[in-house]
Amino acid sequence: MNENHQYSKQFTPQQAKTIVDQLFIQAERQDDEALGKITRSLLAADETYPQTIHIVFERAFAGALRHAFRKEPLKSTEQIISISDILSIGPVESLHTDEGIKNRFCWLQEHLRADIQEQEKEFRSAVQDIKSILPHLPIIFWAGNNAAEQTGLRFATYLLCGQPNEISEINSTKAYESLYRTAEHSEEIHILRSSELSPEQLLEFYAHYEPWNWNPARRAAIEQEGESLLYDGSYLRT
Repeated sequence: MNENHQYSKQFTPQQAKTIVDQLFIQAERQDDEALGKITRSLLAADETYPQTIHIVFERAFAGALRHAFRKEPLKSTEQIISISDILSIGPVESLHTDEGIKNRFCWLQEHLRADIQEQEKEFRSAVQDIKSILPHLPIIFWAGNNAAEQTGLRFATYLLCGQPNEISEINSTKAYESLYRTAEHSEEIHILRSSELSPEQLLEFYAHYEPWNWNPARRAAIEQEGESLLYDGSYLRT
């Protein structure tokens, strides 16, 4: 992303190629449901908002990013999906299934002794939102160098397995260091969590920091790590 970014409804050549490839693949498989989803997405492209999906992994950070995008055109063109649960603690085994979600939130209720019904509802909604992302929309993950956000990133990537969306990543820790570290303050500039950033800083990131566009190898590796995560029987990730 750069300051000359245009909020256009036009597909990039790579997006167009990806969608056409998926159409041919689904047609060959005679997968009518998948083919219909892609076709409806194409037909609705001229009317579809948003233009970019942002997936984040902290409630406070989601609020800051929404504040950063509160004005037009970003208010209309950017959608934020937040997996706000702290996935570095508690069970994550089979978390992509209804049973896995139930097990996790029962464990959280038992050990945190808090009312987690609303948290579970938000989590289920976020999972469904990710699974429902239209195939032509690009996705940007925002995550810092900490276990909670990195676990969330891998889980979300697994949920997108098989989808043709372009995926990019903004590592908030690296972005902060890239934009603000100087020779005089090289040791002082360091953050771990995305929620440490202000809405003004996030706007600057989005304007001036180029997201890391994942290639197929990177995506496959993260998907595999996400799949392995769902077989993890431990209760702590570092």
